[in-house]
Amino acid sequence: MRPNPAANADPPHHASTADVPAIAAPAGPDAPILRRPPLRQPSLNADAAEQSPAAVTGSDNLSVGDPATLRTRLLTRMCHTCVFRPGNLMQLSQGRLHELVEQARQAESYIICHSTLPGMAPDDVAPAVCRGFADRYSTQALQAIERLFGFTEIEPPPKSTP
Repeated sequence: MRPNPAANADPPHHASTADVPAIAAPAGPDAPILRRPPLRQPSLNADAAEQSPAAVTGSDNLSVGDPATLRTRLLTRMCHTCVFRPGNLMQLSQGRLHELVEQARQAESYIICHSTLPGMAPDDVAPAVCRGFADRYSTQALQAIERLFGFTEIEPPPKSTP
């Protein structure tokens, strides 16, 4: 009889939305965007962020998960400057949107709305999944979130005036 490797295995890890890798929509034309949550989250400093895109993953404020409800924030509609709206409202460099989408799809993840990112959003707005991405693509992460936890739909931040 063959030994059962599962018999000695640790109990299953119960995932939360914080465990799901995410792609953040750019805060600028060529901003680093890939986010894979580390087990321990280091603090983010400006020098490190400029040196390595991986440094951006250290932000404690970049979770789209609500720890109180275990649900994931998703915008009710596209924000005013959504990268999926016609006209390149975020002035992305040519091919950048395609690159963002491909990174998110290859990671089976999602894009975080740029208008909900710290530094772009008002202080009372928490990061949320981009509605433009979620309406167009069905990745494993989005499917798992929907089935396991569900989404809490939130209004996009108000349109900022220059």
